[in-house]
Amino acid sequence: MKRKRLYAAMAVLLFTSMESRSEAVREDFPYASKFVDVLGARMHYADSEGSGDPILFVHGIPTWSYLWRDVMPGLEDRGRLIAVDLIGFGKSDKPNKGNTLSVQVSYFESFVEAMGLDRITLVLHDMGSYVGLHYAMENPERIKGIVFMESMLTLDTWEGMAPESAEYMRAMRNYDFAYNATVVENQSIAMVIPYSTKRTLSPDEMAAYQEPFSTKEERESLVSLWMDFPISGEPKESHQIQASYIQRLKRSRLPKLMLTISEPLVGTKAQVEWVKEVVPETTIRSVGEGRHFMQEDQPEGISQAISEWMVENGL
Repeated sequence: MKRKRLYAAMAVLLFTSMESRSEAVREDFPYASKFVDVLGARMHYADSEGSGDPILFVHGIPTWSYLWRDVMPGLEDRGRLIAVDLIGFGKSDKPNKGNTLSVQVSYFESFVEAMGLDRITLVLHDMGSYVGLHYAMENPERIKGIVFMESMLTLDTWEGMAPESAEYMRAMRNYDFAYNATVVENQSIAMVIPYSTKRTLSPDEMAAYQEPFSTKEERESLVSLWMDFPISGEPKESHQIQASYIQRLKRSRLPKLMLTISEPLVGTKAQVEWVKEVVPETTIRSVGEGRHFMQEDQPEGISQAISEWMVENGL
């Protein structure tokens, strides 16, 4: 009888352990795939389930947490690694209302609250810098440090971007062009990602980026986001959010790391000089050859630079 009770207890423990074990995000992204309820929607995140303070990775458009899969392993000894899928991206739900930058800000703020994160090191890219820098400047007491790359800092003028980026973003101001390019022709995935990565992605890697936007209906939520990027003061709401976090960034004493790449689309020489001149407590490091999606070109260089910077700043 005692042996039967022991076996029953062991079975319960084994079943509980199996139930609590999360599936991997993907075979080539073997971190725990998890969800949290945020503002009536489910937001997905990859979790190393490690110990220590959180390092929160925030992607941009049109990627998802998959972008960080080869960066995260080099930082596993630095804390708990969390890579969020912003609302409407990756495995997160598509928002019920228009997918604008202000919507992204609201969901991201609520995600951090729902997760109960504190003492955060933010690692930001592209549109992820918009939501991340806004959050950091609103909640500096919860932030340990900020890493940003190819970020939305000096997009207040068209000259703040590489010429080819400016040309494309100008065209995306037109709804008909943006809809056709994004929804009908699938340019966000099929064109933007390969063009903005120096190495050639494998068919499986491209399939991973395509998964969240396989249908026209899924791609529709991207159109309003492309059109909402604040440039030359427009659109007003997204510009005001950006102007506010930039002004506070100029006074922020939080440790910061700017990572640069050889062929930037937005992190141009002009942006680097601007950061040197007006953003205090910022270390600037190049990670070598690559383009906008530098996580695909230099993942080890990125993780090494972040790790060294964290050690230097006692983070």
